[in-house]
Amino acid sequence: MVVVVILGILATLATAAFNRIKERSLASRMANDFRVIANGFQHYVQECGSWPAATTTAGAIPTNMGPYLPSVFAQGSAVGGGYTWSGPSARLRLINVTNATYDPILTRVDAILDDGKLTTGDFTSMTSGGYHWQLH
Repeated sequence: MVVVVILGILATLATAAFNRIKERSLASRMANDFRVIANGFQHYVQECGSWPAATTTAGAIPTNMGPYLPSVFAQGSAVGGGYTWSGPSARLRLINVTNATYDPILTRVDAILDDGKLTTGDFTSMTSGGYHWQLH
């Protein structure tokens, strides 16, 4: 009986550790995806002199941006939802993501990209659901 209890405790600890590792891994992947996509937009600005036109449909690639963006932009994020672009206001958006569900992961993303708070800085939570990153 003691052995069964000890195995149960060890299994609980292992599950919690696995969940933390999974969150860190997803956050690293998401932060990298945001950086690569942002680099594509910034490269476009350097070559063309202005931000591309806005998109409103998740995964829709802005006009003339195909060569600059990685495939993840059209495929969507690791936590679901899809990317859109705000146009001249230069905001990369992740939409159709339930904030409460993914806030712990995206708070980690915010800590990597910005200030670690989803309410302040360049990477923030949107009231309509989703997140956006202000590019400069």
